Amino acid sequence: MKILIKVLDDSFVKEAYQTATRNSVFGYIAALEKEIIARELRGDSESLSNTTITNPDLIDVRGENPDSLQINVSNGSVVGGRIVYNGYAFRIYANGDVVLEN
Repeated sequence: MKILIKVLDDSFVKEAYQTATRNSVFGYIAALEKEIIARELRGDSESLSNTTITNPDLIDVRGENPDSLQINVSNGSVVGGRIVYNGYAFRIYANGDVVLEN
């Protein structure tokens, strides 16, 4: 009985950790889109409106930065890419979906 409870407990912990990490991905994307808009409003010469972002330290976020990323931006919006947080890789889609790869 203890083994079954331990397996179930580990499963819930893993799922909770993946959900929290997925929420971090959404938070990073939101912060990135705010930075894109801020740079446009300031007239910053380093526009991020149409580019591929690969530097996880490009923006300041509360908490941890991603391990790695490749985010495609078109017309100021995230349109796709891949981001790795805490060892979990997520695929980002233009419709806003974020799906765990592994």
